[in-house]
Amino acid sequence: MNQEVETYLRIFCKGKPNEWSRLLSTAEFAHNSNIHSVTKKSPFFLMLGYEPRSYPSIAKNSPLPS
Repeated sequence: MNQEVETYLRIFCKGKPNEWSRLLSTAEFAHNSNIHSVTKKSPFFLMLGYEPRSYPSIAKNSPLPS
């Protein structure tokens, strides 16, 4: 998990290294909604019993093409 979060933050904070803390909650959400290869379920689903809805700021304000 640490390597995954590190990679995410490295990519998204490349131009603004002082803003990593602002993106940490998004990295956590992305990690917890990702399907695990062994369980075939996300950590979010395993803990709460349902999959989360899309993270609003990702869906609406992403600078990345869809």
